[in-house]
Amino acid sequence: MSTEATVHRRRFPDLGDAARNVGTVFADPKAIFGIKLGLAGILAVYISRLIRLDHANWALFTVLVLAPAQYVGAIAQRSIARVVGTIIGGFVGVWLVGNYEQDRLFFLVFVFFYVSFCMYMFGGSIFPYGFFLCANALMTVCANGIFDPTNAWHIGLGRVLEILTGVVSILVVANLVWPRFARHEFFRLARATLANVEKLVNLQHRSLASGTDLWDDASTTAIILREQSLKLRALLQNGPNESLYFRRSLPSYTLAVVSLVHLLQASLDLFRRQKGKPQYLDDVSPELFALHEVIQREFQMLSDALESRLPVSDDRLKTTLHALESRLQRVHATGTARKYSLEDALDLV
Repeated sequence: MSTEATVHRRRFPDLGDAARNVGTVFADPKAIFGIKLGLAGILAVYISRLIRLDHANWALFTVLVLAPAQYVGAIAQRSIARVVGTIIGGFVGVWLVGNYEQDRLFFLVFVFFYVSFCMYMFGGSIFPYGFFLCANALMTVCANGIFDPTNAWHIGLGRVLEILTGVVSILVVANLVWPRFARHEFFRLARATLANVEKLVNLQHRSLASGTDLWDDASTTAIILREQSLKLRALLQNGPNESLYFRRSLPSYTLAVVSLVHLLQASLDLFRRQKGKPQYLDDVSPELFALHEVIQREFQMLSDALESRLPVSDDRLKTTLHALESRLQRVHATGTARKYSLEDALDLV
């Protein structure tokens, strides 16, 4: 009995480890992406068999092309462009093959100018993916229907139905299975970015007060902030496709991201220019430290505002900045700044 009890006691920690490992797998974004991609592919094949399509190739290819977008808004935007582009290109291809298959000169000239125009628009910013699909669908229908013009309509219709099957499959899976919404991740990433900016400002204040070199810590934080700012800009493009509120607030969100980038650049510039403890610190330290305290409070208020979505109204930062400017003017007016080094004098400008 004791041996059996020992075996069971040892089995429970193993089951706990297995459960934790399974939880880790499902928390991995790459694993979740693979599961969603597999489910969308299976659903595309099932629907293709259900409506008796000849093939499921383009349905699976559509799933593979749209899935990497991951965000619901980005997938929806690319899905619309893919469907519209395929329908236009398919109908143009059916019309061309059905009416001008024997007129080789017109056929080739039309295809040349049509594809050239689509590729030109593909390099622009106005629905580039849609124009790419217009050219792709035309070439597919023409290549498969030129040797059997009577079957061109069947080829074009089959291509459109397969594309629609893939689009429906990936949209259903993306919205029901671990959906990723750009607007939610934007607010989460904005809070993390704001915390890193606050950390960078605090490092600059510590370096200024103690005269120590904290550039290594600051550079690591700056690299993280740069990556976060790039992700925020990408989320700004996908968020409006998911939420009308996000679309209406897009100018404010864009201004907030730009302000974060400017604050990052200003903090890094102060780090690069600072060498040791500045000479002006004894003359303006009360105002500088007061400004830092107000900035810390502002960061806290902004972080709370991201949670509550309420506007921030506080004029203490403006008042503190005005007090610092007045103090700097007195320093310049009394000639105290003349004893500073050139670098410190430039910092006060």
